[in-house]
Amino acid sequence: MREVDRRLPGPKSLRNFRFDLVLCYAMARNFSRARAYEATRVHASVVPEPRTLIEVFMSSTIPRNRFIVAATLAIAMLFATVQPSSAFLDKTRFAAHLGVAYFAFHHFVLKPYQEHRFDNGADHRTVNIIKGGAAMLFAVHELKVAEKISHNSNSKILHALDGKLVALGATFATVGSALHSGKFEPKAVDSVQSSTDDFGKDSAAAGEPIKDVPVAIPG
Repeated sequence: MREVDRRLPGPKSLRNFRFDLVLCYAMARNFSRARAYEATRVHASVVPEPRTLIEVFMSSTIPRNRFIVAATLAIAMLFATVQPSSAFLDKTRFAAHLGVAYFAFHHFVLKPYQEHRFDNGADHRTVNIIKGGAAMLFAVHELKVAEKISHNSNSKILHALDGKLVALGATFATVGSALHSGKFEPKAVDSVQSSTDDFGKDSAAAGEPIKDVPVAIPG
């Protein structure tokens, strides 16, 4: 084997360094250390002392595999810092969709119910009941989205709430359909309130408190 030129590379060799970084991982797996070193050899004039970390690396005899491991770790750390936690995003989205669903129930069903606007003889009673039903059905959609997030999430907290959220969504769907058809049963609304309170306590105990998120309800 020809003697390897171990002189420090000059500035011209730095132009090829970026390309060498891309290829080094594949080369390390398919070629011997000697071939890899020979392939990346450069011919340049002698420089008295290394002026950059790149020049130090190019002039050293550190095994290429060690550099690859270090570079791979550095890249992984970089992605860990620039990419937010998926579990954190799941919790944020989960809380937002639940907040919308809770607002729909509290504002368009529970509040008018407590203000007796669903009572017989109340002004615009039927309109208010149907409007409350439309809001409940909209809330069902939001609950389904939240349930899908909890089901697919890596968060153990959200997974623990998944089954209870399915049951809550079924309750919303039943009562919402009845209200939307103009049928009002006080016990049904009381049941939804009890279910939302219980789920809210469970969610808060798990570290995910639910707060109403005001939005414009379609329909």
